[in-house]
Amino acid sequence: MPEANVETVKRVYTLAAEAWRSEVDVSTVAQVYHPEILIEERTDFPDSDTYEGYAGLARWWNAFRDVYEEVRLEPQEFIPHGDRVVVRVRHVLRSKGGVALEQEVAHVFQVRDDRVVHMTGYGDVEQALQMVRAADR
Repeated sequence: MPEANVETVKRVYTLAAEAWRSEVDVSTVAQVYHPEILIEERTDFPDSDTYEGYAGLARWWNAFRDVYEEVRLEPQEFIPHGDRVVVRVRHVLRSKGGVALEQEVAHVFQVRDDRVVHMTGYGDVEQALQMVRAADR
């Protein structure tokens, strides 16, 4: 099960790279994301928000496209933990105004029925792992 969850999450990053270059159809999104997908942005993001379902996913993705000229998500490590996968990720972002940002963050995905049902982010892997472990208690 944990390795299958890692494979599901890897498909998310592949889909994100493809979506940045062109539009992705709903059937492709439905293969990776559960219809009940819940996205919770990092609380330290400006205008942090929560997005629900496929409509919320589209709104979240389009918000990035409105601000950024380039978004690259480079997964460095996948750490399975039950139905969750913590990913250490290198973000490479360039805004439409030309501001560049590179940072390492952590994403946490919860997988149900071979699709991502919840995702959120943290400033670093240790913080993400602490939250995942606390959720198990």
